[in-house]
Order: sequence, then C-alpha cells, then structure tokens
Amino acid sequence: MNDVLTRVSGSSLRGHLELRCETRSNGDSYISHQSFSSPIHLGKSYIDQGKLVLNIVNPTAGFFDGDVVQANVSVGKHGQLVLSTPSAARVYRTRSGAAAANKQVFHIGENAFMEWIPEPFIPHAGARYVQETTIHLHPTANLLYFDWLAPGRVAMGEVFAYQQLEWKL
Repeated sequence: MNDVLTRVSGSSLRGHLELRCETRSNGDSYISHQSFSSPIHLGKSYIDQGKLVLNIVNPTAGFFDGDVVQANVSVGKHGQLVLSTPSAARVYRTRSGAAAANKQVFHIGENAFMEWIPEPFIPHAGARYVQETTIHLHPTANLLYFDWLAPGRVAMGEVFAYQQLEWKL
C-alpha cells in the first residue's frame, strides 16, 4: 500500500480525514476533532437514537488515477458513532496506470460503538483501486462494518471489467 500511496500524479488528489468522537459527561457523543481535505467532506452531524450520525461525502465525481485518501477515525470510551455515505463511490478508468487508493484506520475504544455502512462501491471498466482497512477494536467495543461492491456498471455491460481491485482488511 505504501508504494501506491507515493505514486500521485500532478492532477491527482491527496485527501485526508481525521475524525474523533468523544462522549460528554451526560453521555452524548460529539465530534471532538475533525480535519479533512478534498476529495473528502463531512456532512452536518446529528443525533439519532443516542448515536452521533455523520455522512462522509466525496463532492467530486469519484476516484481517478492516483487519487489517495487517508482516513483515521477514532471513537473514544462510550462513544456512539454511525458513519455512512450519501451516495455510491465510483472509481474511473485509469489513464496513467496509477491506482486510486484509500487507507482507512478505525479505532473503537472501551465500551464504544461504531457503525460503518457506506453506499455501494462501483468500479468502472479499466479502473484500478486499492483499499486497506485497519481496525483497532477494544475487547468491550462493538463494530458493525459493511462494505459492498458492485460488479461494475452492469447496464453499460461493464461486469468485472476493472483492471485491479484490492480490498485488504
């Protein structure tokens, strides 16, 4: 993955997300730290059934040649965080040969809960993409983790027509 992260062309985006969820003395979860750069944006957070809900948005069309996102999400002791995306993620045909990459690290603390349920991932024909996920889960923490992958743009006849897809967990 480190080799992939170093190959960014002049027009590629190198984005990041740093997010920390903590708990107030009354038990409410809140964002204690956030930092992000394109192609990542955070939607407005809200509380639903005692959990902090937050959408991670990619306002660009998707991942292109050599785009790299590094995300680090932490949920502190007793934190309750639900992360999702409002729409499918796409990775487009590589023109330079460089894969797009996403390296995400989740830290879920003592008696904490995190839910990660993004919308589907859709690889276009000729796409190259590498995703590496690392999870640090406290023995008393709970995690609901879900990733789903479409076979491509089926209506366009692009079924399993991507060049490279790697998911590392």
